[in-house]
Amino acid sequence: MAVILASDMVGFSKAMGENEARTLKKLKESRSLIDKTIASHYGRIFNTSGDSVIAEFSSPVDAVTAAIEFQKLLKQRNAIQSVENQAHFRVGINLGDVIIQGHDLMGEGINIAARLESIGIPGGICISQNVHSEVRKKFDSVGFYARGPQSLKNIEDPVEVFDISIDKSPIKYEAPKPTDSGSPQSTPSSSSATPEVTKEMRGLMLMALQGDLNACYQLGYIYENGEGVAPNESEAIRWYTKAATNGSPESQFNLAMMMEQGRGGPVNLRKAFYWYEQAANQGDIEAQFNLGVCFTSGKGCDVDIVKAHMWFTLAARKGDADSISNRDILFKRLKPEQVQLSKQMVSDWMAQHS
Repeated sequence: MAVILASDMVGFSKAMGENEARTLKKLKESRSLIDKTIASHYGRIFNTSGDSVIAEFSSPVDAVTAAIEFQKLLKQRNAIQSVENQAHFRVGINLGDVIIQGHDLMGEGINIAARLESIGIPGGICISQNVHSEVRKKFDSVGFYARGPQSLKNIEDPVEVFDISIDKSPIKYEAPKPTDSGSPQSTPSSSSATPEVTKEMRGLMLMALQGDLNACYQLGYIYENGEGVAPNESEAIRWYTKAATNGSPESQFNLAMMMEQGRGGPVNLRKAFYWYEQAANQGDIEAQFNLGVCFTSGKGCDVDIVKAHMWFTLAARKGDADSISNRDILFKRLKPEQVQLSKQMVSDWMAQHS
C-alpha cells in the first residue's frame, strides 16, 4: 500500500505550440517548487514525462500537505506573473496497492491517482475516499467538497471523490449536474435533433466560441454522456473535433474512441488511429495504450509489433498495468534487434517530447 500523487500542468500542449521557450521556462520554475515541496514531505518522485509528476508517499497526510503547500506556492507565483506566464496544475491523490520495480511504479493505485488528476480542478486537489477518511480531520485551513462517485476510465468500479479547495473558496464545476424531475429524457432519434441547452451550457458555449479548449471538451463530454441533457453523439463529435483540432489530448482521445466504435457516425478506423496518435504524442497514457493495440492488430494501420512495443513501453513507464502486461507479452515475440530498435524509438520519443 502506498499513497500516490499525480500532477500535471493545465494546457501544457497548447502552450508549447504557442511559445515553447516560455512554456518550458514556467514549467521549470513550477517544477522547482513542486519537487522541493514533495521532497521536504518525504515524497519520492518516480516518473516524470513532459509536464507530469508521479510521486509516492508513505503517509496520506504528508502527500496532502505537500500538495496544499505547492499549490499555494504556485498561486503566489502566478499572482505576480502576467497571464501568459502563469502555470496552473491539477493534482490527484490515491491510497492503494502498487508494485515497485526499480524506477517503475505500477498497479491500480497509480492508475486511479492519474485518473483523479485528470478530472481535478486547476489549482485544487482531487482525492479518493480512502485518502479523505485519513486526512479530513487534519486540515482546518482548506475546504473539502464531496463530488460523489465518479466513473473513471479503465477503472471497473466508481470511485468516491472529494475535491480540496486550498483557500476554502467554493468549487464551481463546469459540467452541469442533472436536474431531471423524475421523467426520463429521450435520446434524439437523429443527428438533426435540436440539442438541449441548459443555462450552465450557455456559459460553456460562450467560452468555447472564444477559443477555450476545456469548454469545448466539457461540451463534448456532456453531450456524449448525457450529463444533464439527452445524449447527442453528433454534438459530442462536433465539440470534441473543435477542441481536438486545436490540440486538446482529452478531446483527441475521446474523438478517436467514438470513431473506432462508430458512435456519432460510421466506424472510421483510419481517423481513430490518427486521433489516438495525436493524443499519444502529447503523453496521453490511454491513447498510447490504444495505439499499441492498433499496431498489434492492424486497426487503422499496418501491423507493426515493434511500434506496438514502443507505445506500450511509453505507457508502462507511467504505471499503466495493461500496457505493462502487453509490453511483456510482445517482448517474447520480438527478436533481439527488434527489442533494441524499440528501445531506441522510446529514447528518441522521450528526447523529443521531454
